[in-house]
Amino acid sequence: MSDTETFAKLKIPRPSDSPSRLTSKDIIPGGITNRLLTKSITGQQVFKVDTINGWVNIGIDQPQFNQDPNIVLYITKDVDSYSGVNLTNKNAGTLASTDMVITNDTVDPFGGFVDLGINSSGWADPDYATFDAGAGFCYCVDDNFYVGTSGAASDLHFFTGGHDSKDYIRATIDHHGNMGIGTTTPNANAILDLTSTTKAFMPPRVTTTQRDNIASPTEGMVVYNTTTQVLNFYTGVAWAAV
Repeated sequence: MSDTETFAKLKIPRPSDSPSRLTSKDIIPGGITNRLLTKSITGQQVFKVDTINGWVNIGIDQPQFNQDPNIVLYITKDVDSYSGVNLTNKNAGTLASTDMVITNDTVDPFGGFVDLGINSSGWADPDYATFDAGAGFCYCVDDNFYVGTSGAASDLHFFTGGHDSKDYIRATIDHHGNMGIGTTTPNANAILDLTSTTKAFMPPRVTTTQRDNIASPTEGMVVYNTTTQVLNFYTGVAWAAV
């Protein structure tokens, strides 16, 4: 394959001496083993296809020892600011959507799994709601969907209304499995810690008839009886008033 044929098939502009053009390297007769495109003015790589190992790099090159043979696409950037991937659908039609689909073609729903890993190597801003180094995952396996953290001391936080302050955190499940609503540090001796100075806890509100229709109540269950206007709890034998 000639140099001209190679560029024609890949639909890549031929190299130019102009600093604004991309240059091409590592072309060999008969095909391409490595396609490396660089900004000729700085020499920084912007795109690479390694057809021997099946890797595609967008951005700066990945060191050889960091390249997982099971990964086909790397997108990397070296910048002291945020780096992201933006998927945009410019169509304004009522059916327009933007989707990221992750699939696994296994025929056994209880076998392989599909997961999305989110990792932070060391970012720990003291103010932001998204904070601390660690790893989070969401994945689907066994016909179920899972969301969580993998660090032994990593907590799972839920925030709404903003992300640039920890004040936006509404609920937390700590690494011991204790849940806090209104606090990021639930009491270690409580499976559920509800914290507020302006709001109250509201148990299920039912009439006496509705309470008695609860199938197979368990000892310790609590409801607010709107017929008698008192809290009721189940003793294991019958409902009693607090």
